[in-house]
Amino acid sequence: METSNRLTLDEISEPKPDQAKKPYYLTPDEIDALRAEMKASSAWMEQEFRRRYPNRTRTHKD
Repeated sequence: METSNRLTLDEISEPKPDQAKKPYYLTPDEIDALRAEMKASSAWMEQEFRRRYPNRTRTHKD
């Protein structure tokens, strides 16, 4: 008989009180890295949008 270490959906959908984990708070360096990654992703998205839809313009600027 084969056994599995996988949990069923019912077992993972609701954490049990004794299994609840503390939230993970990002460090200042992790926050800075995340912001830089988001900025790069936004710049890529803007370039991709302009490439795909060259005749469209933005309706507002930040």
